[in-house]
Amino acid sequence: AVQNFEKALARGKPADTATAADIHLGLAAALKELNRPEQAKKEFEKAAQSYRSQIAKNPDSIEMHTRFGKALIELGDLESARIHLERSVELNPISIDNQLSLMRLLELQGKGDELVNTCQDAIKLFSRIGDEEAVDRLKQYLGNFEANRSKQPVNR
Repeated sequence: AVQNFEKALARGKPADTATAADIHLGLAAALKELNRPEQAKKEFEKAAQSYRSQIAKNPDSIEMHTRFGKALIELGDLESARIHLERSVELNPISIDNQLSLMRLLELQGKGDELVNTCQDAIKLFSRIGDEEAVDRLKQYLGNFEANRSKQPVNR
């Protein structure tokens, strides 16, 4: 996979900045899987820079906010990632993937109560529109989160 991404980048700069960002993001993920963290970080940074540029041109791009948020998570900038993942949910609240990405971020941030509230709100939304598959996924996620949270020791 790494070789394919590197070949795509070596062919020259893609005409579309978003495409370049996606290539860098894919390469970064592959490098991370291969336990090459320094190289992965550089690629996540390149992806983030490209997504930032795309968002400046199109501030209502759901995909760019989502992908930028994911790249920022990998770079450890959870607060900035949250801004972009919240924006993607704001722009498209009926995207189960965007909702779950935001919830995973809240989990990373240790904001369990906020995660629960966000998940319950999303369950209500998807119930209202009749998307039972999304409701089931959210209930499963919430159940898993609650089960794991109950196993955590209480800090005193």
